[in-house]
Amino acid sequence: MGISAAPALATRSRSPTGWPRLAAPSTAEPFLPGGDLGRVGYIFAIPTFGPEQASCEVLTFREGLLSPLAHDLVLRVTAFEISVDPATLAVTARFDARSLRVETALRSGRVLPNGISAGDRRSIEATIVRDVLSAERFPEIRFASTQVTARGDSFEVRGMLTLTGRTREVSAAVQRKADRLEAEVVLRQPDFGIRPYSAMLGAIRVKPEVLVRVSVPAIQAHPARQHST
Repeated sequence: MGISAAPALATRSRSPTGWPRLAAPSTAEPFLPGGDLGRVGYIFAIPTFGPEQASCEVLTFREGLLSPLAHDLVLRVTAFEISVDPATLAVTARFDARSLRVETALRSGRVLPNGISAGDRRSIEATIVRDVLSAERFPEIRFASTQVTARGDSFEVRGMLTLTGRTREVSAAVQRKADRLEAEVVLRQPDFGIRPYSAMLGAIRVKPEVLVRVSVPAIQAHPARQHST
């Protein structure tokens, strides 16, 4: 799905929270993805990336009468696995819904390094887990591509996303930037049964639409092929 790094086998270790995390690449053992993604058998030479090699960010945006007093937020997912098959370009991914952390605050697109106190960060993170994502009930977010179409160094990825127990089709444009592949997709929270957060009787609200950004290393692939199910 890219041009550079050679495929490697991946093994897993446990993160401090107990969620699977990638360990150092191995060439001796097959990798069997966790969750529902790998029950059909062992998969060899499928590059799988975690937080050490890849990134996943969620950007939220404010609205409402008092929105100038609030901040936009960048949230980072800190526990996940993303697998890309270099032969078919098929993508599977799983994300720990309990692992979102506040990365920074934004205002008018500009980072506010000291915009959020440590206490506010903890409060926001707890609210996301408890009230927004219902993560104790739905701890895992899953994605499986159904079609990947290569267009030069870019791709269109379509697939099924399961979030808070609801599955919807989503589509993302993937661009190659230097030695990375970067995808962006806009998700509408009500499509997944999520009520956007609001405070002060709705005077400050989070917009229904959030922007998800994913970045993984470019890998050896065969862009002429397409994956569809």
